[in-house]
Amino acid sequence: MQSFWLSFLHIFLLCAAVCIDTFAAAFGFGAEKIRIPTLSALVLSAVSAAALALAILAGGWLTPFLPAGLTRWLSCLLLSGMGLVKLFDSALKRLVRRLPQPGRKLSFRLFRMRFLLHIWADPAAADADCSSVLSAAESVTLALALSSDGLAAGLGGGFSGLSPWAVFFCGVFTNWFCIAAGSLAGQKAAVRTSSDLSWLGGGILLIMGLLALL
Repeated sequence: MQSFWLSFLHIFLLCAAVCIDTFAAAFGFGAEKIRIPTLSALVLSAVSAAALALAILAGGWLTPFLPAGLTRWLSCLLLSGMGLVKLFDSALKRLVRRLPQPGRKLSFRLFRMRFLLHIWADPAAADADCSSVLSAAESVTLALALSSDGLAAGLGGGFSGLSPWAVFFCGVFTNWFCIAAGSLAGQKAAVRTSSDLSWLGGGILLIMGLLALL
C-alpha cells in the first residue's frame, strides 16, 4: 500500500510540474481575452498528456537494457537536471522573445521551429489568426511547445517505473484543471502578468529527482 501511494505521489508531482506552464499559458489567454473552447481544451490536455506518457513509455522500454542500479540514478539525474533547467526558464524565455518574430501572414506549419519557440516563450502567440479564439489546430501547436521541456522529465519518470496509462489520465485531468483555473484567473485579473511560474515546476522536479532514489 505504501508503494502504491508513493507511486501515486510521484505521478501527481510529475503531472503538476509539467502542467504549471499550462496554467500560466491559460492565465495569459484569459488576460488577453482569448477564449479556449471545450474542444481546444480537450485537445490541448490530451496532446500534452500523450507526449508525457510516450516519454514515460520510452523510459520503460529502455529500462530492461540498462543495469538495474543505473536506472534510479538516471531517473534522478534527468528529473533533477530538468528541474534546474526550468528554474532558469524565465531568463531563457526573455531571450527567445527578443528573436525576430515570424510574420502574422505565415502559412500554418505545425513544425516550424521558430514559431514553436515563440509560442513556448509567449503562449498567446498560438492564436496565429488573431481571432481571440484558440482553435483545435492551434491548441496542438501550443501543446507541443509546452510539452517540449517535459520530455526529459517523462523519460526520467519512465526509468522510475511509472505507468504511462496512469500518467496519461492524470495528465489529462491535471491539464484540464489548469486550463480552466488559469483561464478564469486571467479573466478575473484582466491584466497580463510578467511573472513566470516555471521555477515552481523546477522545484517539484528537483524533489522528484530525490524521490527517485528512495
